[in-house]
Amino acid sequence: MKISGKKRRVHKIKRLLSFLLIFFITGGLFTIVTGQILMKDSKFPSRPEVTNTVCVSINDMPENLWKAFIAIEDHRFMSHPGIDPYSVARALWVDLKAGKMVQGGSTITMQLARNLYLSEEKTVNRKIKESIIAANLEILYTKREILEMYLNTIYLGSGSYGVENAANLYFGKTVRNQDKHNLQQINLSEAATLAALPKAPERYSPFNHLRLAKERRNLVLKRMAELGMISEVEMKSAMREEIQLTEYKSTSSTDSHPLKKSDAPAGHWCLHKKSETLSMWINKAHYGSRTVYVLDEPSGATLK
Repeated sequence: MKISGKKRRVHKIKRLLSFLLIFFITGGLFTIVTGQILMKDSKFPSRPEVTNTVCVSINDMPENLWKAFIAIEDHRFMSHPGIDPYSVARALWVDLKAGKMVQGGSTITMQLARNLYLSEEKTVNRKIKESIIAANLEILYTKREILEMYLNTIYLGSGSYGVENAANLYFGKTVRNQDKHNLQQINLSEAATLAALPKAPERYSPFNHLRLAKERRNLVLKRMAELGMISEVEMKSAMREEIQLTEYKSTSSTDSHPLKKSDAPAGHWCLHKKSETLSMWINKAHYGSRTVYVLDEPSGATLK
């Protein structure tokens, strides 16, 4: 089958854009890692803390839960340095075709950076800040720690921040291996349902749109199987399960939810290995002639 000249040109342009973007991002990332970060200042928008976020150690969560999030949100999470050039290149191509910012190409680390410090506005400036913070997070913390922070702060619809709150809200269950209230732990189907939410929390909320929630859950399960995280038998079994919701579904219209993302405070992060304050501050640190932006945790600090 012959490929038309127009399609051939589009393909060449796409490859060129991808190559250039990967080249510049790789160079930019090297600059960030080596400390040559150029920004006007270190002031980022304030994000208020939420007081009811329940922090759970990733060691206490079922493997299928964090694997589900990695599968659908950032399957190269364990190998990239906080920024995934391929995802960004793909997103840029989609944005160019649409004539506006449609896809963000954000990794889990970049999402964490945005959740903690930045607004939801889709601008190039925010994306740059997001990338810089993500690169710093990758330097300072392990992948496991970053994933733990992410899972404990991600917005999952209906005013719930973090996987534990969401599991309790939607299913009346817990993500913990052992729970002092003797709550049942979520299963594979429910883990995939939670992982389906970050893309559009209210749209894919099983309270609001059960059919869409099931379709997206099945997509998560399919990706997990494709990546070898679960077997095909496990995938099909989980797909057959109905999503059993708590009684809260009786007030499932978006307007009746106590909190929506637009007016709910952003979740703070926690690490069980640390006892320092949860608030984080972005400061300048001087290493010889180099100036870098780092994350530290001074007592009582707030983001301005």
